[in-house]
Amino acid sequence: MSRIMLALLVLVVASLMTPQAALAADCTWRITGRLVVKDAEDAFYYQPVVRPLAGVKVRVAATLYSWGGFTAWDTVETDSTGRFQITQTKSCSARRFRVWAKLDNADLRVSNGDGEEWMLLRDDPSSAFTRPLNSNDLGAFTFAQGAVGVLGDHFAVRRAITWAMLTRAMDWLEDRDPWLGFGRKLHVRYPANTPAGSSWAAFDTAYIHADEVSDHWDRGTVMHESMHVWNYDHNSGITNWLAAVIGDNSTHSEQENPNIAFHEGFAEFAAWQLLHELDPARYNGYSDWVYLYFPTLAQIERNDGAVTSTLALLEGATMPLADMLLCFRGNAALGWPADLELGHADNGLLMYLDRCNDLFASFTDAEYVSLLQTIDPQ
Repeated sequence: MSRIMLALLVLVVASLMTPQAALAADCTWRITGRLVVKDAEDAFYYQPVVRPLAGVKVRVAATLYSWGGFTAWDTVETDSTGRFQITQTKSCSARRFRVWAKLDNADLRVSNGDGEEWMLLRDDPSSAFTRPLNSNDLGAFTFAQGAVGVLGDHFAVRRAITWAMLTRAMDWLEDRDPWLGFGRKLHVRYPANTPAGSSWAAFDTAYIHADEVSDHWDRGTVMHESMHVWNYDHNSGITNWLAAVIGDNSTHSEQENPNIAFHEGFAEFAAWQLLHELDPARYNGYSDWVYLYFPTLAQIERNDGAVTSTLALLEGATMPLADMLLCFRGNAALGWPADLELGHADNGLLMYLDRCNDLFASFTDAEYVSLLQTIDPQ
């Protein structure tokens, strides 16, 4: 090999390496950062709020080279403030970094319609090398409308808002009573281009519909479908949803079977009341008194809006939300050995109110009678 060719080969090899690639000494690398979301969905009415993304998976990879060659360092979860730290002992050579995040942990997963998503938050250019410091803080990765890359993607921002909201809701529930936690991992898919063009929940997953024509995402819809999953996890029956949709393709008809009306009415009540508990300055709970439009208890029990407004009346007058959720739990000593059973078509609002009256001394007989007289004064 000629000297010229040898020199060219050395130059090529050198070009594939960073100036620090040959350093042999080891350093302790501490890579830190923070994941947050700027929630400006209601900016017309309220000031935007920045919330931490707690419990999110973060993956970091690094390379010594300008051409690629990334190797994974570690995958961790963010803490309650959204911060993450990855510590590795590596050579002191400067490196390029890539950082991904995934809205996924043991309790919750919020993903795109395909159900899988690692989002690339940082990808250093080929000439951008970072040298080891006592702590290499990558700063805040903020999901916000108008941000660059995936951080500003319309759907990704809404998924991040969904994550922040649902993790707070899960904490609220479990802080009141561990039994109130979701019984299994909750999945939320958005956008989910569902065949029927509607949002719904099945088994452990809430599907939030969006396509080129319509987008169902808002906090109320996400929480409503999530509380359907909560209901599935805390009742002992299997509801025949197929029978409910045959004929009109809806579970919100003016008169449904009592168990269907209760499922839908409860999900709507619990969604807005839980939002109120999380952020009372923005949400006042449910306040549309639909029961006034139905003259009998039998009709009220078969209409989801009337069920929702009756539950809201009960919460406002007598029982806090946590106790109303605990009415689902069985208590053999008080005459209800099984959790709330919604498999039978006739089990609905009135059966639920009977349970609450028996299970909680705070909902007295006199208050029960007063509630029934309010919604059905005849």
